Amino acid sequence: MLWNAYEWGDKNALDRLIQYNRADIVNLDPLMELAFEAMKNKLFQEHFPGFDPFTNHAS
Repeated sequence: MLWNAYEWGDKNALDRLIQYNRADIVNLDPLMELAFEAMKNKLFQEHFPGFDPFTNHAS
């Protein structure tokens, strides 16, 4: 909707889109970190059972 408004000549719509995108980046960063850690842990458990990525050796 905001993109359409911008295309139709509403210059403020682009500013709002940029603000929303910046807020998404800031707010989604912690979620990305959690997802990355979960996927990393799953990978290690599936492919390197007993390996502790935090100590860098097998338990």
